[in-house]
Amino acid sequence: MNRASMDEPNRVLFLCTGNYYRSRLAEIFFIIGVAKTRFQNATAIEITRGESKVPLFITAVGIDPAEAAGDIRKMHGSFRVPTLTKRADQLARA
Repeated sequence: MNRASMDEPNRVLFLCTGNYYRSRLAEIFFIIGVAKTRFQNATAIEITRGESKVPLFITAVGIDPAEAAGDIRKMHGSFRVPTLTKRADQLARA
């Protein structure tokens, strides 16, 4: 999927904390995985955010992983985990 298709009304960006939805949704949506620890047997891009020295591990399906990592790096929040990702994780665990 290229960047222009993000504007299509039926496409949504999902920020996931795992790989659970990959097999079911990969044909419809692109998925960006944001993890605080590296997945075993997964190719992930390491990024750091804010003043943190500890990396996040970014995986992607349906979008170039480097582009996904750049998007996560630019997200709101001055801490290691982006604000929206942290909130989505809190809601999922509630």
